[in-house]
Amino acid sequence: MQGEFDLKFTDKMLNSTDPMGHTNSYDVVYPKETGGNRFWLENNGTKVGCSFNRVANLKYVTGVGISTYNNETFPDSFAQGLKSNYTTNYVVFQCNIWGSKQDCDFEMKQIAKSFQPKEEKNLIGAIFDDDKCSRCDVATNKCLPCNCGSGGGCGPAASCESMCIPKGQRFKCDWHQGPQCLANDAGS
Repeated sequence: MQGEFDLKFTDKMLNSTDPMGHTNSYDVVYPKETGGNRFWLENNGTKVGCSFNRVANLKYVTGVGISTYNNETFPDSFAQGLKSNYTTNYVVFQCNIWGSKQDCDFEMKQIAKSFQPKEEKNLIGAIFDDDKCSRCDVATNKCLPCNCGSGGGCGPAASCESMCIPKGQRFKCDWHQGPQCLANDAGS
């Protein structure tokens, strides 16, 4: 299954919610005989071996990669798991323990509020605070109106104009009398 999983770890427990909303709980067991960055997830007598490595140490969060063969065997490392065709791999993030709760919010409530439009607009308009969209007609170098979110190069009108209309000096070239190019505002 692909998608975003919600994984909540403690030292002894993992609660997992898959993209369909199904939840599972696992006991987290660190085997003494293997040492290092490995643990088993146990559920109803079934063991799944996992290897983990730190993959990012950022300002507010630490990223950890977890890899499993979905059986009792441990991958040698998260990197090996990524190279294998037979593993399931996760990258999880944890708030740094020295940071404040307001600096690290996985519920994203404040960010989500900033994306909610004050009035009804299409999604592109809400994100870019503009409900006018256009698409570049490369044959004419003109921005033509389009329905925001319709794809095919349709985007905020302000960015279309900056990308579609050529900047700088333009030329007209005549190839019939040898290559001869002269400055020409139309650039044809």
